[in-house]
Amino acid sequence: ISRLGFEASGVGRLVIIWASLTLIFAPIGNILAKRTNKLRILFVRQSVGSLGLLIIATAGLFLDIKLLYLGVVLFGIGSGMFSVTGFTYMLDIAALHKRNLAMLLSVFGMMLTISRSLAATMAALILRYSNNFFELVFFLEAIFFISSIIQIGRASCRERV
Repeated sequence: ISRLGFEASGVGRLVIIWASLTLIFAPIGNILAKRTNKLRILFVRQSVGSLGLLIIATAGLFLDIKLLYLGVVLFGIGSGMFSVTGFTYMLDIAALHKRNLAMLLSVFGMMLTISRSLAATMAALILRYSNNFFELVFFLEAIFFISSIIQIGRASCRERV
Protein backbone atom coordinates (compact mmCIF):
# COMPACT_ATOMS: atom_id res chain seq x y z
CA ILE A 1 0.00 0.00 0.00
CA SER A 2 2.96 2.30 0.53
CA ARG A 3 3.46 2.22 -3.27
CA LEU A 4 0.14 4.09 -3.49
CA GLY A 5 1.44 6.82 -1.21
CA PHE A 6 -0.30 5.45 1.86
CA GLU A 7 1.03 5.66 5.36
CA ALA A 8 -0.45 4.10 8.51
CA SER A 9 -3.02 6.90 8.92
CA GLY A 10 -4.25 6.33 5.37
CA VAL A 11 -4.98 2.70 6.14
CA GLY A 12 -7.05 3.91 9.09
CA ARG A 13 -9.15 6.03 6.71
CA LEU A 14 -9.80 2.98 4.54
CA VAL A 15 -10.91 0.97 7.58
CA ILE A 16 -13.26 3.78 8.66
CA ILE A 17 -14.81 3.93 5.17
CA TRP A 18 -15.27 0.14 5.06
CA ALA A 19 -16.68 -0.06 8.61
CA SER A 20 -19.06 2.88 8.10
CA LEU A 21 -20.48 1.43 4.90
CA THR A 22 -20.82 -1.96 6.56
CA LEU A 23 -22.90 -0.36 9.33
CA ILE A 24 -25.01 1.62 6.89
CA PHE A 25 -25.74 -1.31 4.56
CA ALA A 26 -26.46 -3.93 7.25
CA PRO A 27 -30.04 -2.73 7.81
CA ILE A 28 -30.50 -2.09 4.08
CA GLY A 29 -29.54 -5.71 3.34
CA ASN A 30 -32.00 -6.86 6.00
CA ILE A 31 -34.83 -4.76 4.55
CA LEU A 32 -34.13 -6.08 1.05
CA ALA A 33 -33.96 -9.66 2.34
CA LYS A 34 -37.44 -9.30 3.85
CA ARG A 35 -38.84 -8.10 0.54
CA THR A 36 -37.09 -10.64 -1.65
CA ASN A 37 -35.22 -13.92 -1.45
CA LYS A 38 -32.33 -13.99 1.08
CA LEU A 39 -30.20 -16.00 -1.32
CA ARG A 40 -30.61 -13.27 -3.93
CA ILE A 41 -29.27 -10.71 -1.44
CA LEU A 42 -26.39 -13.04 -0.54
CA PHE A 43 -25.62 -13.44 -4.24
CA VAL A 44 -25.59 -9.65 -4.74
CA ARG A 45 -23.45 -9.22 -1.62
CA GLN A 46 -20.87 -11.75 -2.73
CA SER A 47 -20.81 -10.27 -6.23
CA VAL A 48 -20.34 -6.71 -4.97
CA GLY A 49 -17.76 -7.89 -2.42
CA SER A 50 -15.86 -9.86 -5.07
CA LEU A 51 -15.83 -6.88 -7.39
CA GLY A 52 -14.57 -4.68 -4.56
CA LEU A 53 -11.74 -7.10 -3.75
CA LEU A 54 -10.74 -7.37 -7.42
CA ILE A 55 -10.72 -3.58 -7.75
CA ILE A 56 -8.56 -3.24 -4.60
CA ALA A 57 -6.06 -5.69 -6.06
CA THR A 58 -6.14 -3.93 -9.43
CA ALA A 59 -5.55 -0.57 -7.73
CA GLY A 60 -2.27 -1.87 -6.41
CA LEU A 61 -1.19 -3.17 -9.80
CA PHE A 62 -2.01 0.13 -11.53
CA LEU A 63 -1.00 2.31 -8.56
CA ASP A 64 -4.38 4.04 -8.70
CA ILE A 65 -5.60 5.48 -5.40
CA LYS A 66 -9.10 6.17 -6.76
CA LEU A 67 -9.52 2.51 -7.64
CA LEU A 68 -8.43 1.59 -4.12
CA TYR A 69 -11.14 3.78 -2.58
CA LEU A 70 -13.75 2.46 -5.03
CA GLY A 71 -12.85 -1.12 -4.12
CA VAL A 72 -13.08 -0.39 -0.40
CA VAL A 73 -16.48 1.28 -0.89
CA LEU A 74 -17.85 -1.72 -2.81
CA PHE A 75 -16.41 -4.16 -0.30
CA GLY A 76 -18.00 -2.17 2.56
CA ILE A 77 -21.39 -2.22 0.85
CA GLY A 78 -21.14 -5.96 0.27
CA SER A 79 -20.00 -6.63 3.84
CA GLY A 80 -22.94 -4.73 5.26
CA MET A 81 -25.47 -6.49 3.06
CA PHE A 82 -24.16 -9.85 4.26
CA SER A 83 -23.88 -9.21 7.96
CA VAL A 84 -27.56 -9.57 8.80
CA THR A 85 -28.79 -11.53 5.78
CA GLY A 86 -26.15 -14.26 6.10
CA PHE A 87 -26.92 -14.88 9.75
CA THR A 88 -30.69 -14.91 9.26
CA TYR A 89 -30.34 -17.37 6.38
CA MET A 90 -28.15 -19.60 8.55
CA LEU A 91 -30.77 -19.44 11.34
CA ASP A 92 -33.52 -20.31 8.84
CA ILE A 93 -31.60 -23.42 7.80
CA ALA A 94 -30.81 -24.39 11.40
CA ALA A 95 -34.46 -23.95 12.42
CA LEU A 96 -35.48 -26.58 9.87
CA HIS A 97 -33.53 -29.11 11.94
CA LYS A 98 -34.64 -28.24 15.48
CA ARG A 99 -33.20 -31.40 17.04
CA ASN A 100 -29.74 -30.38 15.87
CA LEU A 101 -30.13 -26.62 16.30
CA ALA A 102 -27.41 -26.19 18.95
CA MET A 103 -24.97 -28.36 17.04
CA LEU A 104 -25.61 -26.53 13.75
CA LEU A 105 -25.13 -23.14 15.40
CA SER A 106 -21.89 -24.26 17.04
CA VAL A 107 -20.60 -25.63 13.71
CA PHE A 108 -21.42 -22.30 12.08
CA GLY A 109 -19.50 -20.49 14.83
CA MET A 110 -16.52 -22.80 14.38
CA MET A 111 -16.61 -22.26 10.61
CA LEU A 112 -16.54 -18.48 11.10
CA THR A 113 -13.63 -18.72 13.52
CA ILE A 114 -11.65 -21.08 11.30
CA SER A 115 -12.29 -19.03 8.14
CA ARG A 116 -11.24 -15.77 9.80
CA SER A 117 -8.14 -17.38 11.27
CA LEU A 118 -7.16 -18.95 7.95
CA ALA A 119 -7.75 -15.69 6.08
CA ALA A 120 -5.55 -13.75 8.51
CA THR A 121 -2.85 -16.45 8.45
CA MET A 122 -2.95 -16.67 4.65
CA ALA A 123 -2.64 -12.90 4.33
CA ALA A 124 0.22 -12.72 6.82
CA LEU A 125 2.16 -15.50 5.08
CA ILE A 126 1.63 -14.01 1.62
CA LEU A 127 2.73 -10.57 2.77
CA ARG A 128 5.71 -12.00 4.64
CA TYR A 129 7.01 -14.16 1.82
CA SER A 130 6.04 -12.02 -1.17
CA ASN A 131 7.65 -8.75 -0.13
CA ASN A 132 4.27 -7.22 0.81
CA PHE A 133 2.50 -8.09 -2.44
CA PHE A 134 -0.93 -7.16 -1.03
CA GLU A 135 -2.59 -7.45 -4.44
CA LEU A 136 -2.20 -11.23 -4.27
CA VAL A 137 -4.04 -11.31 -0.93
CA PHE A 138 -7.03 -9.48 -2.40
CA PHE A 139 -7.06 -11.57 -5.59
CA LEU A 140 -7.13 -14.78 -3.52
CA GLU A 141 -9.87 -13.43 -1.27
CA ALA A 142 -11.87 -12.51 -4.37
CA ILE A 143 -11.47 -16.09 -5.62
CA PHE A 144 -12.86 -17.38 -2.30
CA PHE A 145 -15.80 -14.98 -2.59
CA ILE A 146 -16.45 -16.04 -6.18
CA SER A 147 -16.38 -19.72 -5.17
CA SER A 148 -19.05 -18.97 -2.57
CA ILE A 149 -21.24 -17.48 -5.30
CA ILE A 150 -21.29 -20.94 -6.90
CA GLN A 151 -22.49 -22.44 -3.61
CA ILE A 152 -25.19 -19.79 -3.27
CA GLY A 153 -26.37 -20.68 -6.78
CA ARG A 154 -26.54 -24.36 -5.84
CA ALA A 155 -28.51 -23.55 -2.68
CA SER A 156 -30.86 -21.40 -4.72
CA CYS A 157 -31.51 -24.26 -7.14
CA ARG A 158 -32.24 -26.66 -4.25
CA GLU A 159 -34.57 -24.11 -2.65
CA ARG A 160 -36.68 -23.90 -5.83
CA VAL A 161 -37.20 -27.69 -5.95
